[in-house]
Amino acid sequence: MRFVKVVGFVSFLFLSLGVRAQYLALDPAVKPGSQVRATVQGLPGQAFLALLDLEGGPVHWPGPTLYLGLTPYLTPLGGGTLDGNGRWQAVLPVPAGSALVGLALYGQGFLLDSRTWNLNTTDGASTVIYQGRGAVVHSFDNWEALGFTGDFDRTRRNRLMAGAVSRRLCRPWQKNPGLLFPQPVQSPFNPAGCRQQVVFTAAEMGGTGTEEVVTAVHWKPLTIPVQSDRFPRFALLMAHSGVAPDYSIDPFSALPKYPNSGLNLSFAANYKPGEKPLTVYDGSYPLSAAHMRPDGYLPYPAPGKFFTWNGTDSLLLEFKVYPTAAAGGWNGQHVQLMVTSMAQPNGRVQAKGSATRPVDPDKVTTADDGDNAMALMQIELTRVISRALSPWLYRVVPNPVYGKAIPAASVPSGASCGIEYRGAQDQQGTGSTPWSTSPAVANGMSYLQYRVTFRCDPVTGRRPSLDTLVIPIQ
Repeated sequence: MRFVKVVGFVSFLFLSLGVRAQYLALDPAVKPGSQVRATVQGLPGQAFLALLDLEGGPVHWPGPTLYLGLTPYLTPLGGGTLDGNGRWQAVLPVPAGSALVGLALYGQGFLLDSRTWNLNTTDGASTVIYQGRGAVVHSFDNWEALGFTGDFDRTRRNRLMAGAVSRRLCRPWQKNPGLLFPQPVQSPFNPAGCRQQVVFTAAEMGGTGTEEVVTAVHWKPLTIPVQSDRFPRFALLMAHSGVAPDYSIDPFSALPKYPNSGLNLSFAANYKPGEKPLTVYDGSYPLSAAHMRPDGYLPYPAPGKFFTWNGTDSLLLEFKVYPTAAAGGWNGQHVQLMVTSMAQPNGRVQAKGSATRPVDPDKVTTADDGDNAMALMQIELTRVISRALSPWLYRVVPNPVYGKAIPAASVPSGASCGIEYRGAQDQQGTGSTPWSTSPAVANGMSYLQYRVTFRCDPVTGRRPSLDTLVIPIQ
C-alpha cells in the first residue's frame, strides 16, 4: 500500500514540473553495521520527499529523468519540510553481516515549491555496501577534479554520462566515381536464390578509427517506380574484412593496377580472420514504392541486431536471398562500374540461381563470379560508444587484493556500461597489465587504473551513466 501511495504522490507532482532542486546526497560507500547519511538541500520550509530504490533506472518521464528503477522495493527515505536552513538530514542503519554486501542503493529527492507549485527534482544519488580493509571509492560529483579523461559527456558534472549519440549518412562513393550503368541489375533480388558479398573500404566509408554502429542500409533502385514484390526470406549479414579493392587505373594500359586486390570467390575467405559475420536481419522483405525515401533510396529491413564497425577495417555486407516462387524479381539496382576495362578487382562476388539451378545461400560456399559493378548504397552510421579513463590510482593499502567492483549505474534498455581494469608499477604505467574485466588483474601492484565504456541505445539514443564505483580491497 505504501508503494502505491508513494508512486501516486510522485505521479501527481509530475503534472507541474519546474526547475531542478539543489541536491540529495548519500554516503557513497558504507560497511555493514554502519549508517548511511542522507542529506536533502533546498529552500527553507520547502516540502520534500526522498525515495530509495534497489535499481537506478533511468525512467524517462515527460520531465526530468528518474534515477530510480520504480521497483516493488521503492520506499520513502524521508519526507516533510526542510528546516530554516533549507536542509534535512537523516541516517539509515545498515544491518551487520554479509547479506547486503555488494548491494547498491539509489536515491532521488523531490521538492515542491509552494509559491509556484512546481516540482524540483534532484539528480540521482547512490550508496554502495562493501566489505574489506579499504576501497577505491569514486562518486562523480566532480569527475574533472578526479582527473578523468575521455570522450564522455563533459558537460555533466554530477555523474559520468555517456557521450551523446550522433548519426551520419554515408554514401561510399569513390573519389573518382565509376561509370553509372544504364541498366538495372537484379542481384541480389533473384527469386531463384542468391548469395552476394560487397565490400567498402574504410576510406570509402569515411572511417576515422572511431567505432560506429550500422543502424540502416539503403539501396538505390533504377527500376522506377518500384514494383511491389515480396521475398519470404531475406538475410543481411555484416562483418569486418581485410579486403580493400583498389580501383586505380594504369594510364598506359587502361587496366586496373591491382586486379587481385578485391574479394575472393570463396565467401569465407573474405571475413576478417577470426571473425564470424553477424546476421543483423533474417526475415521477409516486402518491396514497395511506398517505402521509397525522399532521397531516392529504398531501405533494406531495419536491423534486429546491430553491427559495430571499428572504423578501420573494410565493411563487408552479405546478402542472402532464399529461392521462392512468391517473388517476381522485377526490381533492379542502380550500379556504377568502377573499372570499365575488365571485371576485376572484385568489389562484389555472388552465386546466383536460375530456373534450372536454384541456389540455397546457406549451402553455397563459392561465388560463380565477381566484378566491380558496385550498387549505389547509403549506410547510416551511429556513434554510440564513448569512454571515460581514470588516472592511475595509488594503492589504498599495502599489497592490495582487489575484490569484485560494485558499480551504481543507470542503464536504459538497449544500452550498456562496461568497466575494465589494469595495474602498473608507477604513475607512468610502467609494466602495465593488459586490460581485464576484473580489478584482480592489479593485485599486489602499486597502481590501478580503470576505464568505463558506455554504449547508448542506437535506436532511442538514450544514454547510460555511472554515479558511484566502489572497488573493495581485501
